[in-house]
Amino acid sequence: PPQKATTREEKIAYCRSVADQICSQNLRLNKEYTEALSLSITSLIRLQGDKDMNIWTVAEENLNKIIKTHIHKNSFRILLDLFKGIKHRSSIRAQRISLIKFAELSQYIHPQKCRKFIYSLLQPLETILNTEDESLQSRS
Repeated sequence: PPQKATTREEKIAYCRSVADQICSQNLRLNKEYTEALSLSITSLIRLQGDKDMNIWTVAEENLNKIIKTHIHKNSFRILLDLFKGIKHRSSIRAQRISLIKFAELSQYIHPQKCRKFIYSLLQPLETILNTEDESLQSRS
């Protein structure tokens, strides 16, 4: 996210702009497209940890838009970025959203990558289960 975007309007505009740009056909032809996709997903996950409900709601909507547009061609990249969101512990809300999205999209994990994801998830899941914050463990 932008370093100086302190107002609600700037953050919301940033979320929408990121999703619009990464979903455009022109960017998909760029050689740095997968890196841009990864940065977009990471920044929207971080913004879901914002204290302002309007910001994290818009960030979630735009993350869903990106996932819906790109899941069939970039499933591994999306799953990897969601996995990083699970491991990153900056915000309970962002970590929770990453975990939920990862679970919803786990059907896209290629069979040869299942073992790697499972072993890599054991430590973050153990940490989540041992946390005192019940909001991370509940689905509501």
